[in-house]
Amino acid sequence: MHISIAQEGNLDNIKSLWIEEVSDKLQNKFENLSFGDSLKSLVIGIVCIKPEFEFFFQENQPKYYTKKKVITRSGNSVEIENLLEYSVKLDYELFSSFEEMEFKKSLAKEILISLDTFHSIKALKDFDFKSFQDAFSSVLGYLH
Repeated sequence: MHISIAQEGNLDNIKSLWIEEVSDKLQNKFENLSFGDSLKSLVIGIVCIKPEFEFFFQENQPKYYTKKKVITRSGNSVEIENLLEYSVKLDYELFSSFEEMEFKKSLAKEILISLDTFHSIKALKDFDFKSFQDAFSSVLGYLH
């Protein structure tokens, strides 16, 4: 399964690196795992925008794609199918003030809460949500 965390917002470079670290840990854990054919890729958008720029951000509903899609990030292209894409919005004032461990713990908590999004996607019929959630928790558990 392919998992990535995409960032959108005004966080400083070090906080962006912390998000990338969490994304890398998730990808490394999940790259050889499968929880059913209906979901092979997951992209979680992390949105953390200064209040004065929030009017630019439009909250999107989760999107599930069964057809192949090409995603290009940082010059790298990946072809994926059976993709779920959704966003988690973080409170900028709160997250911009956190130090590293508090930031990562709070990010992990928000991501784990966001997994409830899966229950709204009816097309994920053969998806083993419990095993997926347990694996996700074990990766992010190092932050608790």
